[in-house]
Amino acid sequence: MGTWGAGIYENDSTRDYIDGIIDNISNAVRDIVKRDYTLLHAGMPQSDLFMCYIDLLNAICSRHDLHTSLPDAEVVRKWKAKYMEVWEFTVGECDPAEDYRRERAVVLNESFDNLIALASKKINRQNYEKSKTRRQNDKGVCRPCPTRNPIPGKNLRARPHGDSRIGHYRKTTLRPMPEVALLRYV
Repeated sequence: MGTWGAGIYENDSTRDYIDGIIDNISNAVRDIVKRDYTLLHAGMPQSDLFMCYIDLLNAICSRHDLHTSLPDAEVVRKWKAKYMEVWEFTVGECDPAEDYRRERAVVLNESFDNLIALASKKINRQNYEKSKTRRQNDKGVCRPCPTRNPIPGKNLRARPHGDSRIGHYRKTTLRPMPEVALLRYV
C-alpha cells in the first residue's frame, strides 16, 4: 500500500511500527489481567504500571486514527471491571486518606472511560466503512464479471472496466490472429 497520505502515520512503515507498540502494551495489560491479577492490588508497583499502560494507550490512540488498533471496547470494559474490583477491595489495606481514595477512583474511572470511548470509536469507524462499501455496491459501481471465454477459439485480451482500481477485468474477443504457414525444409 505504501503511503496513502501526508500524515506521520499514513504510510506502511510508521503505521506498522506504532501498531506493534499498541499491540505490545495491550498484550502486557491482557497478561496481567489474565494470568496474575493479584499484581493489581493497590500499593503494588505493577498496579501503578498497569494504569501507566492504560494512560499510554489513551495518549497514543487519541492521535489520528490510531484507535483502530485498540482491542474491542468489550475487552477494555473487562479490564476496567477487573482492575476496579481488585483496587476497591485492596485499597483499604494501604490506609489512604478518604480524599485521596475518592480522587484516585475518579482518575482511574476517567482513564478507563476514555479508553473505552476510543475503542468504541473503532467500532463506529468499522460500521461506517462497511456501510460505505455496501452503498457503493448498491450503486453498481463495479461488479465481478464472468471470465469464461464467450467464443471458443478466439484470442482474448483482458480490458479493465468500471472502477479499474478495484481490479475487475472483462475479457473481450479480438479478431483471430492469422495463421502463419510453417515451411519445412526438405
